Amino acid sequence: RSSAASDVYKRQALKRVTFSETLLYVSQYAFYDCGQLEQMVLTTRTRIGSGYTFSNNRSLKRVVIKDCSSIGDSEFSSCATLREINIMGTALWEIGGNAFRNCESLEQIDIPDCVIRIGSYCFGYCYSLRNLTIPEGVTIVRSSLCYNAYSLQEIHIPEGVTSIENYAFYGCAGIENYYLYPSTPPTLANKMAITVSANTKIHVPKGSLEAYQTADVWSELMDYMVEMEE
Repeated sequence: RSSAASDVYKRQALKRVTFSETLLYVSQYAFYDCGQLEQMVLTTRTRIGSGYTFSNNRSLKRVVIKDCSSIGDSEFSSCATLREINIMGTALWEIGGNAFRNCESLEQIDIPDCVIRIGSYCFGYCYSLRNLTIPEGVTIVRSSLCYNAYSLQEIHIPEGVTSIENYAFYGCAGIENYYLYPSTPPTLANKMAITVSANTKIHVPKGSLEAYQTADVWSELMDYMVEMEE
């Protein structure tokens, strides 16, 4: 079939789901709260629906995404045991807001550079997430992106980013290193957009230290700044 309808598999005792390459669309809530589902493989061309398609699956541990074009809002939210996400191919361009919110066991996700938009709260309350590299194509770090992901230790922000919105890294008290690659300081909504502690370092490109130290809002964080080596 070309689509999976809303609620069609909701709360069924599925353990593994693999979509065929002919499946184009999976609807809202289609696999919501399938309590025994452990693995999900999404294949070529599939577009994941408009919300909560795989949300609240409390046994889901692994997701493989192969050439899907987009992941909608809240699609995997509250999958508390989800640890591993493998994104393959170059078709994925968008990850919606709240997509992985409350995925408390998620430790790492490698997002390919084909992704150009990541929505607000995408990794909010991901308490086990350790490192995050924003893809090269992203220009705006959305509000509350990693809200209260307190185990984060390292963030990489690519050269093309022009704006970091409010609360993007709020509550991320474990971050030791921010790596900012834009030579021109991105607009920082306010000081609450990032969290710093006594051990935090904000690494900026060689030759850009003064620009960051004198930029609006960034100037309040100048004591944490160090210049990268070439």
